[in-house]
Amino acid sequence: PFRLNAGLPIPSTNMELQAAVVLRLKLYMPQAFANFSYLMYTTTNYFYDHRRYKEFLAGGTHMRHTLTIKMQSRKYSVIIESGLFQNIGKIWGELFAGKKIALITDENIQQLYENLLKKQLDASQCDWEIIALPPGDTSKSFDTLTVIYKRLIEFQITRDDVIVALGGGVVGDISGFAAATFLRGIDFVQIPTTLIGQVDSSIGGKNAVNLPEGKNLVGTFYQ
Repeated sequence: PFRLNAGLPIPSTNMELQAAVVLRLKLYMPQAFANFSYLMYTTTNYFYDHRRYKEFLAGGTHMRHTLTIKMQSRKYSVIIESGLFQNIGKIWGELFAGKKIALITDENIQQLYENLLKKQLDASQCDWEIIALPPGDTSKSFDTLTVIYKRLIEFQITRDDVIVALGGGVVGDISGFAAATFLRGIDFVQIPTTLIGQVDSSIGGKNAVNLPEGKNLVGTFYQ
């Protein structure tokens, strides 16, 4: 929704970088700012000086950070790691051994990452199925939800299995709603590919589908 350096000088220090991100979140995404500010503060302070941040952008520094999101009745982890997608299959295999993985994405992401995605799913040694949706907000509908339910039934997903969402806000919203409602709720993992996907449907757990009468009128919070 915004460019970091749009209309302003490129940040030259870590503090300036953090301030630039905060400013644009306040201006363009006030609702997301409350959720994102803590994550942004934690991750940017990991780069304790600007030199290390530039090394990370250039691929010279491996970064891994885990946040624990604590709720009243449970908690879950948010893993932030450079190159995580290159090893995600091993993590899936450790977490979901013997389970089925239904991965929901959109056709654009499938086209870009299909070979790598299939390689990582195979590496998990789990049975898997990819459900690729048409890209765009029109996929946030009950018509699309019916297609997802039908594919999950054909794949014989049970409550012991898992849905993985790989995509932006639309994929996160429709996948989260499907995971929250199919069989009254099954395990759910988000791999967000956009800022909105990171702070809204992923960490915030907010998901919804649209109705002809308006956007996001039916949804849940599912984390």
